[in-house]
Amino acid sequence: MAAAQITPTSILSVVNGNADVYLLEVNKITTDDWIELDFPALFAWFITEAGVSETSRYATGKVNDAATVLAADTTITFDGATVAQWPATGTAFYIKMGTEIMEVASYTATVMTVRRAAMGTTAAIHADDADFYVLNSIILDGADVGKCHGIAVTKAVS
Repeated sequence: MAAAQITPTSILSVVNGNADVYLLEVNKITTDDWIELDFPALFAWFITEAGVSETSRYATGKVNDAATVLAADTTITFDGATVAQWPATGTAFYIKMGTEIMEVASYTATVMTVRRAAMGTTAAIHADDADFYVLNSIILDGADVGKCHGIAVTKAVS
């Protein structure tokens, strides 16, 4: 069975001090199923009903500007991305490249339009072939299937 987007069956939001914590439940069908969140997850952790820690990772991409991405650039050319695991084009979402977080306003097959220095980060220079992580798409890549429970944190804990 091919990996597919899965939707949480329940979401509970808890404000914990300086962090927003979301409690999630999903029914994982196969390896590499992914969850699209309507918020950026700065941390995510999942466990199966059998008590096994579910490995997870962000959807990714790689800069392909054939040059440096300057701190003022608002369009970025990319390659190596699995855009099928990204939120739909036209839906704002966040990527992290180095220490900078950017809000993606839109994208095509190879170019994205971004707002730099999002969520209190600082715009930075990024080299060609720099990796970036889609903070709104969490891929569950463990071999176990079935219900998984998890947490996602959307703000830094101070």
